[in-house]
Amino acid sequence: MIATRRAVARLGPAGSLRTVAPSLRTSPLRTLGRIVPLPERTRRSIALAAGGAGAAHELAGRKVGLASIGALAGVVLTKGLAAFAAVPLFATAGWRVPDLRLARRARERDSSIRAALPDALDLLAACALAGMNLDRALRTVSPDVGGPLGEAMRAALRALDVGMRRASAYQVLVEGAPVAEVRSLVRALERAERYGTSVAATLVAQAREIRSRRRASIEESARAAPVKMLFPLVVCFLPAFVLLTVAPVVITALRSFQAR
Repeated sequence: MIATRRAVARLGPAGSLRTVAPSLRTSPLRTLGRIVPLPERTRRSIALAAGGAGAAHELAGRKVGLASIGALAGVVLTKGLAAFAAVPLFATAGWRVPDLRLARRARERDSSIRAALPDALDLLAACALAGMNLDRALRTVSPDVGGPLGEAMRAALRALDVGMRRASAYQVLVEGAPVAEVRSLVRALERAERYGTSVAATLVAQAREIRSRRRASIEESARAAPVKMLFPLVVCFLPAFVLLTVAPVVITALRSFQAR
């Protein structure tokens, strides 16, 4: 359940889970999900993320359905005493599949936000340098920003339209784009407004810092690539190399010793 809550928290506000699980909208799954003993805290988190309790019921029904399929597969594929170990193992794996999918979609969402953020900040900085205030710059730029970041920006603008304070609108933005870079941006904007510094300079500095972090992350991933390739190299390539080069030499040597 902890993994489910973490994935849902990273997915952000209303509508996020709908993009994760567009299918499974049939009533039997929701009915099944209502009777599943899913922790209430997890149900509330999923309902908040998806904008309704139906998504929590869908997820619970999906988990129960996949766990049942896993248990049935354990019974069919194993026999005897092995079934006693296989059934709970397969059922647990089926129960965990939706959580893993949520976590994967959350990582994809975070990656999309981080990729779109520097360009959006450049556009906001250009608008600010042209004399626009931050609200007008957001209204000018947000229609051209797609993906989760654009949705979060438009949600923050809607919050301002209904009369919410700017700090609350910033919180809506953070909830819609729950990555560290957006939280850092919000803190920088709050400091700029508090101390009267240039918003444009703040946006440019944040864009530069985010690009620097992303470049460092890519370089770190590139440095880790040889380590990740070590396992397939040892398991796949080295045995074939030994069979093609070393094994014939050894076999020839053994035959020569036997002939003597």
